[in-house]
Amino acid sequence: MQSHLPHNFLKSLEGLPGFDKEPFVEVHEQGRQLTSIRLNPAKPTAAVNDLPLESTVPWCSTGRYLTERPSFTLSPIFHGGAYYVQEASSMFIQYVLEELYKNVTPPTRVLDLCAAPGGKSTDLE
Repeated sequence: MQSHLPHNFLKSLEGLPGFDKEPFVEVHEQGRQLTSIRLNPAKPTAAVNDLPLESTVPWCSTGRYLTERPSFTLSPIFHGGAYYVQEASSMFIQYVLEELYKNVTPPTRVLDLCAAPGGKSTDLE
Protein backbone atom coordinates (compact mmCIF):
# COMPACT_ATOMS: atom_id res chain seq x y z
CA MET A 1 0.00 0.00 0.00
CA GLN A 2 1.52 3.31 -1.12
CA SER A 3 1.18 6.11 1.40
CA HIS A 4 1.84 9.82 1.64
CA LEU A 5 2.74 9.37 5.30
CA PRO A 6 6.48 9.47 6.01
CA HIS A 7 8.05 6.01 5.71
CA ASN A 8 10.14 6.48 8.87
CA PHE A 9 7.03 7.46 10.81
CA LEU A 10 5.16 4.31 9.77
CA LYS A 11 8.23 2.19 10.47
CA SER A 12 8.42 3.61 14.02
CA LEU A 13 4.80 2.58 14.67
CA GLU A 14 5.13 -0.99 13.37
CA GLY A 15 6.36 -2.47 16.64
CA LEU A 16 3.67 -0.90 18.80
CA PRO A 17 1.03 -3.22 20.28
CA GLY A 18 -2.29 -2.91 18.46
CA PHE A 19 -0.89 -0.99 15.48
CA ASP A 20 -2.47 -2.11 12.21
CA LYS A 21 -0.81 -0.33 9.30
CA GLU A 22 -3.46 -0.72 6.58
CA PRO A 23 -6.46 0.81 8.42
CA PHE A 24 -4.18 3.49 9.91
CA VAL A 25 -2.93 4.57 6.49
CA GLU A 26 -6.43 4.33 4.99
CA VAL A 27 -8.06 6.62 7.54
CA HIS A 28 -5.25 9.18 7.28
CA GLU A 29 -5.23 9.14 3.49
CA GLN A 30 -9.01 9.73 3.31
CA GLY A 31 -8.66 13.01 5.15
CA ARG A 32 -12.09 12.59 6.69
CA GLN A 33 -12.42 14.48 9.95
CA LEU A 34 -14.86 13.09 12.45
CA THR A 35 -16.88 15.50 14.54
CA SER A 36 -18.30 14.26 17.81
CA ILE A 37 -20.55 15.78 20.44
CA ARG A 38 -21.58 14.83 23.95
CA LEU A 39 -25.29 15.16 24.68
CA ASN A 40 -26.41 16.79 27.90
CA PRO A 41 -28.53 14.16 29.69
CA ALA A 42 -30.31 16.93 31.61
CA LYS A 43 -31.76 18.35 28.37
CA PRO A 44 -34.49 16.85 26.15
CA THR A 45 -32.99 14.49 23.57
CA ALA A 46 -35.49 15.63 20.94
CA ALA A 47 -33.61 18.93 20.82
CA VAL A 48 -30.75 17.32 18.88
CA ASN A 49 -32.86 15.41 16.34
CA ASP A 50 -32.14 17.99 13.64
CA LEU A 51 -28.38 17.47 13.93
CA PRO A 52 -26.69 15.27 11.31
CA LEU A 53 -26.26 12.33 13.71
CA GLU A 54 -24.33 9.33 12.39
CA SER A 55 -23.79 6.91 15.26
CA THR A 56 -23.20 6.56 18.98
CA VAL A 57 -19.65 6.71 20.30
CA PRO A 58 -19.12 3.07 21.42
CA TRP A 59 -17.64 3.91 24.84
CA CYS A 60 -19.97 6.79 25.75
CA SER A 61 -23.77 6.47 25.80
CA THR A 62 -24.17 10.26 25.45
CA GLY A 63 -21.53 10.62 22.72
CA ARG A 64 -22.52 10.96 19.08
CA TYR A 65 -20.62 11.17 15.80
CA LEU A 66 -21.94 13.63 13.23
CA THR A 67 -21.99 13.05 9.46
CA GLU A 68 -20.93 16.65 8.91
CA ARG A 69 -19.75 19.54 11.03
CA PRO A 70 -22.53 22.11 11.45
CA SER A 71 -21.96 25.75 12.29
CA PHE A 72 -22.05 25.43 16.07
CA THR A 73 -21.90 29.19 16.61
CA LEU A 74 -25.28 29.51 14.88
CA SER A 75 -26.92 26.63 16.74
CA PRO A 76 -29.46 27.67 19.39
CA ILE A 77 -29.50 24.17 20.88
CA PHE A 78 -25.71 24.31 21.30
CA HIS A 79 -26.01 27.65 23.10
CA GLY A 80 -28.93 26.23 25.09
CA GLY A 81 -26.64 23.52 26.45
CA ALA A 82 -28.21 20.49 24.74
CA TYR A 83 -24.76 19.26 23.69
CA TYR A 84 -21.06 20.06 23.85
CA VAL A 85 -18.57 19.59 21.03
CA GLN A 86 -16.04 17.09 22.37
CA GLU A 87 -13.56 14.71 20.78
CA ALA A 88 -14.65 11.09 21.18
CA SER A 89 -11.26 10.26 22.67
CA SER A 90 -11.95 12.70 25.52
CA MET A 91 -15.14 10.79 26.31
CA PHE A 92 -13.16 7.61 26.98
CA ILE A 93 -12.43 8.69 30.57
CA GLN A 94 -16.07 7.99 31.48
CA TYR A 95 -15.76 4.39 30.28
CA VAL A 96 -12.45 3.88 32.10
CA LEU A 97 -13.81 5.23 35.38
CA GLU A 98 -17.00 3.17 35.09
CA GLU A 99 -14.93 0.02 34.53
CA LEU A 100 -12.51 0.77 37.36
CA TYR A 101 -15.18 1.67 39.88
CA LYS A 102 -18.00 -0.76 39.01
CA ASN A 103 -18.43 -1.71 42.64
CA VAL A 104 -18.25 1.81 44.08
CA THR A 105 -21.54 3.03 45.40
CA PRO A 106 -22.66 6.52 44.50
CA PRO A 107 -22.24 9.35 45.14
CA THR A 108 -19.12 9.67 43.03
CA ARG A 109 -18.30 13.05 41.54
CA VAL A 110 -15.56 13.85 39.06
CA LEU A 111 -14.88 17.18 37.40
CA ASP A 112 -12.10 17.20 34.82
CA LEU A 113 -11.69 20.41 32.85
CA CYS A 114 -9.13 21.31 30.25
CA ALA A 115 -10.68 24.43 28.80
CA ALA A 116 -10.06 24.59 25.07
CA PRO A 117 -12.38 24.44 22.08
CA GLY A 118 -12.94 20.78 21.28
CA GLY A 119 -10.95 19.89 24.35
CA LYS A 120 -11.96 18.05 27.41
CA SER A 121 -14.74 19.06 29.77
CA THR A 122 -16.12 16.18 31.77
CA ASP A 123 -18.60 16.08 34.61
CA LEU A 124 -19.50 12.65 35.95
CA GLU A 125 -21.86 12.25 38.86
